Amino acid sequence: RWKVKGSNEDRFSVSINDEISFYFVFDGHGGNLVSQYCKDNFIFRIYSPIKLYLEKCKVEKTPIITILEEIRTILKQTIFDFDKELYEFLKGEREKKKNEEIEEEGRLKVLHESIWEIFNNMDPEERDLAIGLLSAGGEETYDFRKDFKEKHFSKLTDDKFTELRRNISPTPSRSNSYISDDFDEFNNVGTTVSGIIFFKDLKGGLSINIGDSQTTLLTKKVDGTSIDVPLSHPHRPDDTSEIERIVKAGGSVHERKIFNKKNKWICVSRAFGDFDFKNLDGSEVYHLKPDTILTAEPGIEIFEINPTDSLTFTICTDGISDHFTMSQIHTIVSNAIDKGEDPAKALCEESRNNKGKDDVTAIVVLL
Repeated sequence: RWKVKGSNEDRFSVSINDEISFYFVFDGHGGNLVSQYCKDNFIFRIYSPIKLYLEKCKVEKTPIITILEEIRTILKQTIFDFDKELYEFLKGEREKKKNEEIEEEGRLKVLHESIWEIFNNMDPEERDLAIGLLSAGGEETYDFRKDFKEKHFSKLTDDKFTELRRNISPTPSRSNSYISDDFDEFNNVGTTVSGIIFFKDLKGGLSINIGDSQTTLLTKKVDGTSIDVPLSHPHRPDDTSEIERIVKAGGSVHERKIFNKKNKWICVSRAFGDFDFKNLDGSEVYHLKPDTILTAEPGIEIFEINPTDSLTFTICTDGISDHFTMSQIHTIVSNAIDKGEDPAKALCEESRNNKGKDDVTAIVVLL
């Protein structure tokens, strides 16, 4: 991974065992709350129903292609359910934040009352002087602040006393600017998803994509020929099929952005989270439907593997795929492998050298 500035909102998750392997990147936006939740929970959540179904297939001896088709169906519903769970998680985080702010409001009120109890017992002229000296900075007021603390607030730490000094206005200030039921930070945080599930015994697997990240496959045959295979289709607002769905759901598309009725915009047309762009009823019960302005409906492709082929899977965020074609991505990866270098690192560095302005993440899987 490579970050442009600040904290990287991307996450990735890999899980490998003898039967099934998972490789996923999560390109977070609006913060890393959703991408981190996906990193911690997504693979486990989709693994359970797949494992249950595979155990059933072993008994019934189901054909491989039928197994993969059925797993694709299972995954679609599981992904919808996961987005619903994510909505409940964010509601919980919002409520926790609200309670924290209410608690902070109460704490600051007590702090404010404690210092004004002292001020109100002072001579008005002395009080005004004390307020000025406590709120002012500089060494010239240090002795006064020290004496005042020792006399009235000896039990407070220096940090707590500093905080108290900042709350000596006639009305208490708050650490945050609002306490509200509508926290935009929880309604407008989300992530795209892209990656593969590989089934060793089935000689194949599935790619999953939600949003504008990308998964590709470079297949090298025994005769030396190579084939570039796209395993995902980026979901962007200006795609013809996406525009039709977005407009039907009540949104609009301008300059490759989706706008909702609140005139808020987003640059992807499918993602986990971002519930300001998903049609919720007034009771905040999540009814997930594919015909919303923004949807978590995944694109899922089945791929089969010829044991004689050499395969290179590349999973990357749009900070890479927007700058390079699939063929260019495969060239960068192949050149790095030939040099004995880390191909995922090479992709990220090439994106940075190409003056990319987005956080980037890449996974390269060699089979």
